[in-house]
Amino acid sequence: MKDRDNPDKPARIFAVIVLYKKTIEDCVTLQTLLTAMREVSSDALFLKVLLFDNTPQAISPTELPGNVQYKAASKNGGLSGAYNFALSIAESEGYDWLITLDQDSHLPQNYLSRMTEAAQSFASNTSVAAVVPQLADRGLQLSPYTHGFLRASAIPSKFVGFIPRELHAYNSAAMLRVSILIELGGFSYLFWLDALDEWLYSQFFRINKRVFVDGEIQIEHELSILDVKNRVNYPRYQNFLHAEAAYIDMYRGFSASWVHNLRLVVRWVRNRRAGVDISLQNLLLDCLKDRLLHPKKQRIAKWTNDMEKFNAELYAPPDR
Repeated sequence: MKDRDNPDKPARIFAVIVLYKKTIEDCVTLQTLLTAMREVSSDALFLKVLLFDNTPQAISPTELPGNVQYKAASKNGGLSGAYNFALSIAESEGYDWLITLDQDSHLPQNYLSRMTEAAQSFASNTSVAAVVPQLADRGLQLSPYTHGFLRASAIPSKFVGFIPRELHAYNSAAMLRVSILIELGGFSYLFWLDALDEWLYSQFFRINKRVFVDGEIQIEHELSILDVKNRVNYPRYQNFLHAEAAYIDMYRGFSASWVHNLRLVVRWVRNRRAGVDISLQNLLLDCLKDRLLHPKKQRIAKWTNDMEKFNAELYAPPDR
């Protein structure tokens, strides 16, 4: 990122932090983001932050920093609802980049300085759709990653640059170009919570856009799905499995579909050995049975119909 397109023009970045049953005082993401902001000159960065609260009956805060605004959702629309709301503001107010954040990310001090440099470097290079940090869970590299035949492969730690193949990354702490998101029609409502990031990066690849990896930004990220026994409840696991399967059916090939079936078997064996709750084990078996007994078109149609009903209820106008 040495040659900057617009070194004298402030980067216009809009950040959204999605909250769920978390107070603003306890939101480490907001605190560390504001701390990181102090490392960047106001001449280089114009930043606005949206706190989008999916908590039922959320109470609006009385005081917020000047560049932070708050929105309480009437119903929990997950990530896609929050991100699309933020995207609409970013587009209408002329922001070039959208940063998507969860509520528990401890952002390093260099986070915004690096993102600002990237935003300026790639200001006119519209082939770049996203700039992503590297995320790890207790030393295990998670994101970004590439899809292999049998498993995903994380990019080596501290890597900086582009990968010459399809690259995927998690939602957390990614910086996305607003104009490309608008070109895609926003974030997909078919993946309201899980697999939204998989969908997004597959779309970037489909339209020949690139993802820049900044391994100088290292973020610790707790991935609950790595510890099903202690960190995942029934509704969460059910949604994860169904969304994951729907994404593979809709956007991956025949071989990926059968590899996924094998993974379900391997997960079931591992969960059984680990003493995971039997109801969660049965979710894996139900998902596998569905994939073996029903054709792909039928599975896709059911998922699409379920999501359309979900969104119709979610965004229905209130009764008068």
